Amino acid sequence: MNEQLQEDKQVEYTVVGADGKEYGPMDLETLKDMVRDERVDGDTRVWDSTTKDWHEARQIEELEEFFPETLEEETVMPPPLTAGDAPQSVTSPWAVASIACGIVSLPLFFCGGWVLGSLAVTFGALGRNETRQYGYEGSHLATAGIVCGLVTLGLSLVIGLAFGPFFFDVLKRMIAEYRP
Repeated sequence: MNEQLQEDKQVEYTVVGADGKEYGPMDLETLKDMVRDERVDGDTRVWDSTTKDWHEARQIEELEEFFPETLEEETVMPPPLTAGDAPQSVTSPWAVASIACGIVSLPLFFCGGWVLGSLAVTFGALGRNETRQYGYEGSHLATAGIVCGLVTLGLSLVIGLAFGPFFFDVLKRMIAEYRP
């Protein structure tokens, strides 16, 4: 036991802090105090004078009492992602439907575009909700669809109020003229 204590005192440790600076040399008791104070965790890089190499703190046998669960099991890190392996983002289908209906409704505002405008606003609301709830992409598409839908509804309302009676008279005459 005395030999072990003498050997521990002779071993010096240097620690890389969270700020990237090296602290040490220090003895084993000082290192253990730093672990107890949570200034050193299992991932902290520690140099020891015995091996003259850097290790993670959890790999140092004298500290196994602080990191018992990680000493025995190896940490398996997944391989780094390459450009082809990057996770693909998912765009909300409601947002895509909203922008499509909104764009098509704009030039048709004078003849039934209000239907597509209403769909654009509805789909846009569903798309924005889906992007918030599930983390999908496409919030900007849903917003643009809502704006296009609202513009179409506004234009349809103005045209309907201004030319509604005249438009329906023209429509009635056209139907009457082409009726067999």
